[in-house]
Amino acid sequence: MNKIKVKSKRWILLVMLTIMALGGWGTVFLFSGKPKIIAWWFIQIISILGVISVVTLCILMIKDIYQHKKLRLSKGITLIVAIVVAWPAGWFFWFCSGGLPYKC
Repeated sequence: MNKIKVKSKRWILLVMLTIMALGGWGTVFLFSGKPKIIAWWFIQIISILGVISVVTLCILMIKDIYQHKKLRLSKGITLIVAIVVAWPAGWFFWFCSGGLPYKC
């Protein structure tokens, strides 16, 4: 029963991240004004959660490799989705670290 709960939590996380990412980008591209700005910051917050998910999943997968456990497909798929969700945070972290949009 415990394995079923863990698997269902992973799939729920996967579906939630996918819906939030698609909904956020849809709002950014389809609306204008305040909803667009709010959606952009929502995407940034979700992408930071994606970065946390990527780090956590990488640690868990490395732990499974060292313990000689079989890697689960759900962890791999969730890692791929988390990387896609974390992509906008790369822009934010790059800009905060001193990167500029245009080099002179």
